[in-house]
Amino acid sequence: DVVYAGGDFTQAGGSDFVSAWHSIGWQGLGAGTDSGVYALADGGTRVYVGGGFASAGGVSNTAGIAFWDKPGWYALGTGVNGSVGYSVNAIAVNGNDVYVGGIFDDASGVPVTNTAKWNSVSGWSALAPGISDNGAVYAIAVSGSDVYAGGGFRDRDNGAPNRIAKWNSGTG
Repeated sequence: DVVYAGGDFTQAGGSDFVSAWHSIGWQGLGAGTDSGVYALADGGTRVYVGGGFASAGGVSNTAGIAFWDKPGWYALGTGVNGSVGYSVNAIAVNGNDVYVGGIFDDASGVPVTNTAKWNSVSGWSALAPGISDNGAVYAIAVSGSDVYAGGGFRDRDNGAPNRIAKWNSGTG
């Protein structure tokens, strides 16, 4: 079994900010990221990481979100961006879909509001109408066709979620 760890540490098994624990000890995931990792999700053969980093393993277009698939790091589109800053704080994997939450307003050129979905075939898409600009998403989970987000947000549109919201892939 393998246990993955991410955070604000440096040099665990030769990687910065993200590493894996195997029965023989810590092993790095390449060069790691260039800044803190705030979220990890195991996608089977892939390990998705999110955070405030600009680069994972020196690979371009990995701002805020990337995945490790031995032997290296890979981008999800051109990453996420924000007009003030960006970070991915939460990741959930459901089949071929990767849901992310945090603080960002752009995912590879697609306008989003703190939540987005990555699909390896279709790329990034928004979970309309998104989560309020005035609060970050810190947790995300998927159950069937429902995506749940929790965080510091309040009063989004007329639905007025208060720190937790549900989005349905069929009904919005």
